[in-house]
Amino acid sequence: MFKASIVDFKNSEISVHHKALSTPSKELRQNRAATKEREGCAKCYRLQEKLSRCARCKTVSYCSKECQKADWPLHKVACTRGDESTLNITKIAQRLLSSTVLSRMAEESCVYACDMTSASPASLIERYENEPFIVRVDVAIEPEDVKAFYKIYNNDDDANPPSKLYGLVQINAVTDWTSKGGEIVTEGALEMWRQAKAKAGLVGSPLHNSYQGLLCISKGNALNVFHPIVVSAETIAALRPRGKRSTFGVSSAMTDSRATIPKTLENVVEYMNTHIRQDTKDKLCLRSVLGETDIQTIKDAGVAARALKEAAQEREEEDVTQNEWSEPPIPPVQDGAYAAWIMRKKVGREQVYLREATMQFFASLRLGS
Repeated sequence: MFKASIVDFKNSEISVHHKALSTPSKELRQNRAATKEREGCAKCYRLQEKLSRCARCKTVSYCSKECQKADWPLHKVACTRGDESTLNITKIAQRLLSSTVLSRMAEESCVYACDMTSASPASLIERYENEPFIVRVDVAIEPEDVKAFYKIYNNDDDANPPSKLYGLVQINAVTDWTSKGGEIVTEGALEMWRQAKAKAGLVGSPLHNSYQGLLCISKGNALNVFHPIVVSAETIAALRPRGKRSTFGVSSAMTDSRATIPKTLENVVEYMNTHIRQDTKDKLCLRSVLGETDIQTIKDAGVAARALKEAAQEREEEDVTQNEWSEPPIPPVQDGAYAAWIMRKKVGREQVYLREATMQFFASLRLGS
């Protein structure tokens, strides 16, 4: 049984709201089955009725031995390292998209990531008629208890995780990868997009009001799963600014109450993460035991955060202005530091972490007094 995280989501106002939004269990099962049907071969990405899992890591699937052999040079990095958590990237992708709330938020995150609200319907049709938009969703598994997370993140001396540390899926970043299409999308992935587009009835009509794209759901550097996703014109229109910015109600991790915030890409991602945290009964099946790689990513993110903090202190001592200094650039996606970099950025902006950091700060003041 998974324990609730440090934020008390059993607060009556929050729990009632979460229950009202949650997808019924029967619908979740049906959606998972439908999402599984949209899974493609890890090499050619063509949608197939029957796929075979990699027997070693059970993370990726192939339509044939030829595709598995051809993909081995890329896949062996992840396969030999292993994804020690009990929830692999394929299951994460299927379960994220089976939730009505999370799939809707994924659609909205695509709108913001690709800046679709600033384009006219005609330009969107022209842009996505012959090629998909591609959005990368980076996920990680981290402890459900934020205190346990910070023990690893801060490299506390007594932070020896138990043999089984329970955690949950969280989204670290959502980014537009459309410009990288030629680098990451094979002809097979494009075939998956074409098949999904045809199935959705988006072929042949210049007046269609939806746009088909691809989600690249990634965990680490070599664990990627592509899934088709549709963004409707209605969603884009609803998010397009018209004098007053779109807002939505969220559960505040700072006050344990409901709050209204503007809709931005970062806030939509935080909403998704909060929704997963509120699922204390694990109906979404997005909770898992952490693996060594999961724990190492958290440690690396903490190391990066402390290095930047030390650099900031040095700037103050040397009286270096902000204009003379800039944060180190984003590491390449292929670099092992990328996953830690985006996790550190998330920890610095989401309320659940800011709340715990604030509590720890005041606790240290009390101990020092």
